[in-house]
Amino acid sequence: MHYATHLGIAVLSSAIGTIIGIFLLVISGIFASLSFIVLRKHKTPFDPHKPTIRIVRDGPFRLSRNPLYLSMVMLLGGIALLLHSVYLMALTLVLTIVLNRGVIEPEERYLEKKFGENTYGIRMMFGNGYRGG
Repeated sequence: MHYATHLGIAVLSSAIGTIIGIFLLVISGIFASLSFIVLRKHKTPFDPHKPTIRIVRDGPFRLSRNPLYLSMVMLLGGIALLLHSVYLMALTLVLTIVLNRGVIEPEERYLEKKFGENTYGIRMMFGNGYRGG
């Protein structure tokens, strides 16, 4: 595997980074589009400032409780790889932390309070790991 080094940090070679970057962009678009379609089908708002009407568990929501946030992270990660930017990769990590701490965790508390801890196991942005009921 070929690597380019920038400030002592290894970055994937141009061809590999481009392929993975395009893959992430495509998956991000598909994931986001399917998420909007599923939310519309269930007549629940995708605006995080509006109250949640019901918990959606099908489509991309089977894989992640937060597929739209996951799409944002994949989008930025894909762009970072396409541009071979160590700085954007670092920003992708920062975005992931900020989304988890500043957005997802408060939303999880809201959902636990509204729907009850035993009626809804909350999944993190990445993966299906349940905590609670």
